[in-house]
Amino acid sequence: MKYPIFPLNIFLLPGEITMLHIFEPRYKELLRDVEATNMSFGIYYEHDSNVENLGAMVHLDKIHNRYPGGELDISVEATYLFRLDAFYQFYEDKTYSGGSISKVKSSINHDIRDDVFNELVDLFRERKPEKVIEIPRRMWDVALSLNLKSEDKLRLVSMNETRSRDSLIANHIRFSRALLKQEKANKHTFHLN
Repeated sequence: MKYPIFPLNIFLLPGEITMLHIFEPRYKELLRDVEATNMSFGIYYEHDSNVENLGAMVHLDKIHNRYPGGELDISVEATYLFRLDAFYQFYEDKTYSGGSISKVKSSINHDIRDDVFNELVDLFRERKPEKVIEIPRRMWDVALSLNLKSEDKLRLVSMNETRSRDSLIANHIRFSRALLKQEKANKHTFHLN
C-alpha cells in the first residue's frame, strides 16, 4: 500500500494523539490534501534506533489554529503501526514524500502483570491522591498513560516477550515514582524571592 509519509523524530502508538505545527510548504500541501480527501498519512519515526523502519498511520484529529501564511497547528491520532518498505521522495505528483508500507501486527495489547499493575496504581495515587481515576491494565493504554519517550515506545513494540515488556514498564514506573518522590521532597526547599 502506498501512502503519504511525514518523516519525524516521534514514534506514536495506536490511540495516541499528538500536536504538530505544520510550516513547510510540502506539508502544508499534504494537509490541504488530507482536509480535502480525509486521507490518512504515515508518520515515519526518523531515528537511528529505528532499524525495523516502523512508523504510525495517523488521521487528522483537529485543526487548532490557522495562520495567515498557511501554517497550521493540528492534532493527529495514530491508528496502527506500519513498516516502511520503500520511501519515495515524492508521493505521486505531490511535493511531499510517500512510501510503500505494510501493516504491523502487534502482540503487545495484553494485560500487564499484577505486580506491575499494583506499582502503577501506587504511582497514580501518588500523582493525584485526591482524584479517583480509572487505571489502565492493557499494555497499550498503560504505555500511553506513562507518556513514554519515543525510544522506549519503539523498544516496547520491538520486544517479543511479554515479560520483557512488563519489565520495561515496571522500570519506567519505578523511575517515575522516584522522580515524584524527589519532587515532593524538594517542594519546600526552593523559595521565590
